[in-house]
Amino acid sequence: MALSFGPFFTCFIVTLFLTVYLHIIMHHTSVFHKRTIQFSLIGILVILIRMSIPFNFPFTYSFQSYQVLPRILDFTTQNIAGCRLRVDTLIFSIWFTVAFILLLRLLVQYIRLHHALSAFFVEKEGAYAYLYEFLQEYLAKPIRIALIPEPISPAITGLLHPILIMPDEQSFSETELKYICLHEIAHYKEHHLWLGFLMEIICRIHWWNPFVQHLKKNLCSFWSFPTTFS
Repeated sequence: MALSFGPFFTCFIVTLFLTVYLHIIMHHTSVFHKRTIQFSLIGILVILIRMSIPFNFPFTYSFQSYQVLPRILDFTTQNIAGCRLRVDTLIFSIWFTVAFILLLRLLVQYIRLHHALSAFFVEKEGAYAYLYEFLQEYLAKPIRIALIPEPISPAITGLLHPILIMPDEQSFSETELKYICLHEIAHYKEHHLWLGFLMEIICRIHWWNPFVQHLKKNLCSFWSFPTTFS
């Protein structure tokens, strides 16, 4: 494998076209089936993961560019004036450092969130016992309920151990609470949390690319749920 600046430049161009494509199909849901959109999104995420690795693999097939790309690559292989540091080495160093810090921060936020929610768990034997029983009918995995004493929107988090986040108020009827639970469980069963978390990782790796951030906004608006880590 060879470290190359090419994937960075290619990623910027490819994600531009992928963003336009995803924007079109997401805003024409009457033409494109929802499953088609979801599989397209997964394919785009896979491409972005590949482009997160700035290496040319031995089996990689490269299209020849004789005008634009050679000039960019020639510039990046030059030494910075006054030192032996090359331009591409500096760019890689900045990219890796920022991406590492953002990914570490994402991990810390995830841990802190679940630690903070643990203080608001409600027991299965109590006023909300019927909700636990209701949830187990539609979700095989154990789930916890966290009641937050703030006017928040219901949400669900937890990639492996789901946590249903609810406002601690009595304005919802029992029927409304059940519909809210079904809506949040649907996000979990459709693997939206995994896709959202993967998108968060990609956004931090491609922090320099504004088109990736736009992809994230399309993802959240399409599934109508906020990202947990913004």
